[in-house]
Amino acid sequence: MYHQLCTGYYHLNTTGVEHEVAHVYEHMLVMTAHRRLTAAGVGNLLAGWVAGETFPRMMFIDYTLYTAQAEQVLAAYMAGPNRIDWDLLDQELQRVQTEARSVITNQAIADPTSPDRARLTRALQKLDRRPFYCYDDAAQGSAGDEFAPTYHAHLAGSNHAATPILPMRPARQRYRDVAVRFGARGLPLQEKLAFLRLKPLIGSWLDSQLEPHGAYLRGSSTPFDHPSGALAAIAIYTLPRTGLRLASLQRHIARDLPALARELTAHPSNLAAYRDCFAHDPEWRDAPKEYYRAAGLLATRQAIARALTPGNIHMLLGKLQLEVRPATQADWDYLD
Repeated sequence: MYHQLCTGYYHLNTTGVEHEVAHVYEHMLVMTAHRRLTAAGVGNLLAGWVAGETFPRMMFIDYTLYTAQAEQVLAAYMAGPNRIDWDLLDQELQRVQTEARSVITNQAIADPTSPDRARLTRALQKLDRRPFYCYDDAAQGSAGDEFAPTYHAHLAGSNHAATPILPMRPARQRYRDVAVRFGARGLPLQEKLAFLRLKPLIGSWLDSQLEPHGAYLRGSSTPFDHPSGALAAIAIYTLPRTGLRLASLQRHIARDLPALARELTAHPSNLAAYRDCFAHDPEWRDAPKEYYRAAGLLATRQAIARALTPGNIHMLLGKLQLEVRPATQADWDYLD
């Protein structure tokens, strides 16, 4: 018996709340969810993914988790009161601006004692008290447990306040797109196979390293044969220009690589669940074709999963080379 992938999603009615405020809430909710998964011992990087998207009047949270235990932790979190961690507010205010390559023109929002900050807090609390609807396959089998279908016209201004709390204007010049290339040369075959499935975990770890600096991920590549001879991958982030110099950012990330190896190998059952889901779930049915297309590596999913051992993880991360630099068109061309 192998672990089965747990997937699903939730929605939240955001009617009556300014769109950008709802967007900030979505960011805070997702970040707090990952904290809760970590605190519960089901892992963070090896728990899976929780993501969100905010539309006029509606917010959706979707998840892909590797164990039923992680799904239970998430369900309890989503059903509970007072969901978000408030210490994330300033970070996620910045990341919402980075995502839109814009700035909030209401500078009073940065002042914790200002009336506008109080308005923002009340609006976020309003959302935090609202219940999410869970799209559960078992529940949806009974018509009595379903919500009534409705049509919500995406009318212009439907989530815009007359006096917005978070007015924004474009400011592309305040941001830069940065490529993080990571990989290694001269890897034996088993380590190359392991890198194929280590790459998503490194990518999630990079997110966690860069998000406190206001970063927003634009996309990442499948592992590929780099012209330098390395098996590599690229992730592109947008960052505020006011942050760390790229050389400092590169040193900061590289310094923490040993901690990543320890995190990924500390809980063998979580690693086993990650391998099992990849090896058996239809979600990755086409993975061998895509890996061959990008990296010339031909192997079954089971062989790739078996290669992701604690020993290979430590060896690979010990050889990993990281480069942080301004993104070029060639970098964008590698993205999936």
